[in-house]
Amino acid sequence: MRAMDGMWSLCQSVRGPIYRPNTAREEQTITQLRTARSMRESERTATVRSAYSRYLTEDFAKRSSQGQEAENERALAREYLRVRAHKVFTEHVPERMARSHDPQIHIARDGPPSARKESVPDAKKQRRRSSQVA
Repeated sequence: MRAMDGMWSLCQSVRGPIYRPNTAREEQTITQLRTARSMRESERTATVRSAYSRYLTEDFAKRSSQGQEAENERALAREYLRVRAHKVFTEHVPERMARSHDPQIHIARDGPPSARKESVPDAKKQRRRSSQVA
């Protein structure tokens, strides 16, 4: 008999298990497990949704109470980005184009316009000399 059981299990492992339909009791158990799982998933989804909506309302309340501070932070961020973008712009663009872009930064870099006026004719003379030599 043992040899037959061993042979039967060998046949099953090679061929796969023999299909048999579920009994009524097994079907009932499967249905109960599926409904329990779907209930847990719907509860979890509802919990996540309520937590997210609570987070959004608290965040909105916090932002509205800190309205002025948030506006100041946004203004600072805009100013930082403007200066940063200008810096990148002036690094990659020829000097003449960069100068026409934002005079305030160039005043800080080159000094007041009166100090620059003296150096402008010298630059023109240098250009003339270099063009004559070439």
